[in-house]
Amino acid sequence: MGKTPQIEKDVYIDPSSQIIGDVLLKRGCSIWPLSVLRADSDQIVVEEEAVILDKVLIEAPTKNPVIVRKRALISHGAILHGSIVHGGALLELELSY
Repeated sequence: MGKTPQIEKDVYIDPSSQIIGDVLLKRGCSIWPLSVLRADSDQIVVEEEAVILDKVLIEAPTKNPVIVRKRALISHGAILHGSIVHGGALLELELSY
């Protein structure tokens, strides 16, 4: 532990979001309300112009980093653990009632 986030320029982070540990936010990405990026054990990388929308939880367990590639969009309420989201992808949570 003891690592701190690295944030490049032109990154938007909503004040209600939490960015914890070994997180790299690259140029032009955005983190929207109530999202949590928690990298206590491994690294989280959010590449250029990727978008993390409201209430997203991203965790990087030991030996399982999370990489959100360039221009990917993680939609509201999604949960990611140790995964790679490819560039331009849309990841969304769909609930059926």
